[in-house]
Amino acid sequence: MSSAVQTIHHGGLLCPWWVVSLSVGLALSIGCRRPEPEEPPPKPLVETLGELPGIRHSPDLRLREELARIIEEQGTPEQLMRALPPPEENVAAVFDDLFPTFRLPAIWAQTEELLPGSDFRFPTGSADEAHRLITRYADQRKAVRDALDRPQCVFPIRYTAGYGDDLVFLDAASIAARLELFAAVEALAADQPAEAFDCLSVVLQIAACLSQPPHPITRVRAAILRAEALLGMQALFAHPKADPALAERLYRRLLTDVRNWPSDASAWIGERALGLHAFEVVRQGRLFDLLTDAEVRHFAELGTLEDVPRLAMERADADEWFYLQAMRKVIDSAELPYARRSEVIRSIEEALNAKRDTPEYPLVSGFLLLPPLREEVRLQCRDRALCEGWLLALERALGHADGAKRTNPMTGQPFLLERPPGWISVQLIDPDHEAVLKIEVPDYVGRKNE
Repeated sequence: MSSAVQTIHHGGLLCPWWVVSLSVGLALSIGCRRPEPEEPPPKPLVETLGELPGIRHSPDLRLREELARIIEEQGTPEQLMRALPPPEENVAAVFDDLFPTFRLPAIWAQTEELLPGSDFRFPTGSADEAHRLITRYADQRKAVRDALDRPQCVFPIRYTAGYGDDLVFLDAASIAARLELFAAVEALAADQPAEAFDCLSVVLQIAACLSQPPHPITRVRAAILRAEALLGMQALFAHPKADPALAERLYRRLLTDVRNWPSDASAWIGERALGLHAFEVVRQGRLFDLLTDAEVRHFAELGTLEDVPRLAMERADADEWFYLQAMRKVIDSAELPYARRSEVIRSIEEALNAKRDTPEYPLVSGFLLLPPLREEVRLQCRDRALCEGWLLALERALGHADGAKRTNPMTGQPFLLERPPGWISVQLIDPDHEAVLKIEVPDYVGRKNE
């Protein structure tokens, strides 16, 4: 060619020969060379602390030995992590994008205001607002109902993030349950107990899912939602159209839940894992990351705001030892009735009080981690007691066997069962609140024999 720069056709374009040669050479050299593996991005600090570097290198031999025991029990934040199933097999996946994340706090607050009372009716003047909420999120209700047929339910809990894990799914699942609860109120008011039952059954299924992870927050929320659903069931079975078929369905639902009931100890193993992470945060001088705004204001009012993180760091090892010993007692007593577990918690509270106003007081344990335990344990026991009490009432009402073997997890004693004319009544005693709750269902067998 006469051109000083020879050209050749390449894909319909005229290109200088050296461009094509260079391209081929690069392609050959790249094809012969293995690509450099990309380094994974560094973990955020909150996740790195989930590896528990502080306690692993603590000079306190007692802490290292207790950590070794926890590792053997598969109880560290890393060991509690679970791989997620494919979304199409995982009930929990439906809650990922069910509602706009930024709207979750407002929607949850709205459901709190609309919560039905003990008569299972909306607060005065709020029925229309509840109806609008149910209608607005009809698609979300359908999505959840469809997802409940999936074979697994594994939530994306990041134990390695400790209390820094935002648990967005929990609010979404709770709102979904509340929508069904409100729909049940409407259905029952419209004399449609079967439809109300379907709604309440969804709430029970969501609660059963939330109760499975070894996590105290999901377990407590499950207990709250289940209690709300069973309050609705109480109103439902007072309805004249509630029939034995609905009672049988509830019996089967609760029987399945009780048979699959997670170990009570598992929630406190999860609680301890979060506590282990919290002490790693404290060792970084970031105690305030664990405090609510109200707690920060409390320390500010005491004039100790600047001193608290330093004191917490200095006492971290001794504080964590106190905490782990306390949690060991809570875990070891987890299968006992609440009346006896309450004694264990009382002994922990007394040990804390004995150290109060002394340099040995465990700040993190005493102010943050241990105070909620009593109420959490009470709710856990009350949750199981409600289910056992309902099963006993339904067994007697339907004529099933083995009802006499059930005991109240709150007291360790048999339930008090009465038979007013046409009814089965089971009393559930809550010793801390000095309250007696009644579960009442129609005596279908007795009425049939009359």
